[in-house]
Amino acid sequence: MTLLSFPVAGAPLRVILKGLAPLYFLLALTFLLHTFSPVGPTSGEVLGFGFSFEGIERGGFYCLRLILVVLGSSLLTITTSSIEITYALEKILKPLKPLGFPSQEFSLMLAISLRFIPVLLEEMEKLRLAQKARGASFSKGSLRDRARAYLSILVPLFHSAFERADRLAIAMEVRGFDPDRQRTSIHEYSLGRADLGLSLCFVSMIGLAILAHSLIN
Repeated sequence: MTLLSFPVAGAPLRVILKGLAPLYFLLALTFLLHTFSPVGPTSGEVLGFGFSFEGIERGGFYCLRLILVVLGSSLLTITTSSIEITYALEKILKPLKPLGFPSQEFSLMLAISLRFIPVLLEEMEKLRLAQKARGASFSKGSLRDRARAYLSILVPLFHSAFERADRLAIAMEVRGFDPDRQRTSIHEYSLGRADLGLSLCFVSMIGLAILAHSLIN
């Protein structure tokens, strides 16, 4: 269902592969740890390490689960803007407000965090190029030298992030922001037929998966 959602959303295949690129090492490590873990009867040995088919099955299961989580997150960020995500999250958490949970403040914090991510990535790339122009090497030398090179980026990056957060807090205070007041949204969204149909489809699939799992066990 997740893989079929990408062509429906108009996302090309390269977007899927690009989203999985940072996980190749983690996927391989997860699969190997489960394959060579002492689970079930040993089916053979590789370089002195015993493996079992049950471990291979479990490793493939957890790798597939990790891939689906990353693909689902990528699909959400591709098809939905940060404003829509925070709006939906605020509506979902609104019933918890009588219990003392700050749903609006939490959604605002999430929106600011999502907007800061590309800014910080751009700032980090500028700092990396600046340090590289000064002779710093991030791929050569000993581990200590490379750690020192990355440390020369992290210190000014954190300083810039705190400075931006301070300026943002001052700007919000000047504009009269009050966290204790009820706020409204510029854009109001409502559930349509397509939203309800898709929600029912996912709920049905989850119910069928739970039923199949209970029948198997």
